[in-house]
Amino acid sequence: MDKRKVKTKQKIQEALLRLLENYSFEKISISALCKEAKINRGTFYLHYKEVHDVFNEIENSIYLDIMTCLKIENSEDIFLLAMSKVKEYRRFVSLILSRNLDHDFVENILKVAKDYCINQWKKKQKNVSNEELNYTYSFLSHGMIGLVINWCSNDFKDSPQDIAKMCKNFSSYFSISF
Repeated sequence: MDKRKVKTKQKIQEALLRLLENYSFEKISISALCKEAKINRGTFYLHYKEVHDVFNEIENSIYLDIMTCLKIENSEDIFLLAMSKVKEYRRFVSLILSRNLDHDFVENILKVAKDYCINQWKKKQKNVSNEELNYTYSFLSHGMIGLVINWCSNDFKDSPQDIAKMCKNFSSYFSISF
């Protein structure tokens, strides 16, 4: 893709994230977004049809990047890469979690991670029922979301390594490892 197009899209996306820090999504117009990005409406329409398209593009890009974590076999590495990604995208993650902008984003990640985790657990925990694995995943994943929310509210002061270690420890309390 042309460098100018990439740069313009980045300006628009950054402008949207800045606006979302102060306004609800519904209150952000194309005009306000263009003003914040310092572009004209025609430039906006070359790249997007509506404000929601900008948000979806940001979300999809981050989702795909976070999903790369599931290609790793070692749980410590998965947790570390996942928490590094959370910190890398902290602005977006903070907006999603603090303003409840899009539950689908978190739910989609949890669904894909659930399939992955349960398949990994089944390989090692042959005597555990599917129902118990589902409950265990629900408990651990929502606890980890709470941990990330707490990390956000503490302005990401802890390192991704420290948070990943906590995640690994929490999962090991249940004798379930990857």
